[in-house]
Amino acid sequence: MWRVLFLVLVFQVCLPGFAAKSGITTDTAADNMFIPPDFVNFAQISPDAPEIILAVEGVKATIKRVPKISQITIASNCPGHWNCTRNVIRQVAALNMPKGVAIRADSAGGVALVGGKVYGLPSSGGQIKGLKIENGQVIINGQAVQPLQGSDKAGSCTGPDVLEVQVPDTYMGDLRLLINGNSQVAVDSWKNGAVQANVATNGTLSADKLEKVAKLVIDVQGTGKAHVGNMTAKTLVVNIVGDGKITIDHGTADVSNATISGTGTISLHGKYNNMQKDVKGQGVIEILD
Repeated sequence: MWRVLFLVLVFQVCLPGFAAKSGITTDTAADNMFIPPDFVNFAQISPDAPEIILAVEGVKATIKRVPKISQITIASNCPGHWNCTRNVIRQVAALNMPKGVAIRADSAGGVALVGGKVYGLPSSGGQIKGLKIENGQVIINGQAVQPLQGSDKAGSCTGPDVLEVQVPDTYMGDLRLLINGNSQVAVDSWKNGAVQANVATNGTLSADKLEKVAKLVIDVQGTGKAHVGNMTAKTLVVNIVGDGKITIDHGTADVSNATISGTGTISLHGKYNNMQKDVKGQGVIEILD
């Protein structure tokens, strides 16, 4: 009997089959100068991409601003565990990938996790009409599907999976994070573009500085946690379903909304204009100077 672990509503569907027009470029010597030792630069995304989407299942990932680079650079100690198509970076393998079956439709496109592999969902108007395995072949909605493939670049693949995304200082696009499992994602800084993070299960997000972002949205489910050091935003939206925690050490926002369903805690330090709050359950929302 297959277990559906969770289903997240579709925010935006990224159509498959655009690898040839992905905006992913080859690496350059200048951009490789900043790659950490034992990491392999396996893909680059054009700085003209409107947003960067990162979907992780159980990994430590860092997103950092780097001066003097021309492309958005993706590097890992194990490139074969990562698929980069268009502007979407998705973890497709790991030593500790969840087993069983999970179906998820998210802003990076619908996927099914089957036996520790990630499969793209065929287009069906957002509906999953059937999933089965016959002779080792995964069939979804009557169509045979293949697992998403990681990079063919070699890496050491020793120790835990680690990913680093390096972003030019001049990049002004959006950032979308889909943090699942026990993943830990750290963002050193972001500016001007919108930032949206979905933190599920017991994942964690930490962001040092989010400067003049158009909109900051943090959705936490389960026991997930999110911590922001300094933040300025036109709009702030923070939501918890479960007993997770969201903390902002110092922030300002023109429009703010905070909701909790469960026993979670939202702690916001700073000035949040036009704040709307809603708590269902024993959760706590605190606004502190």
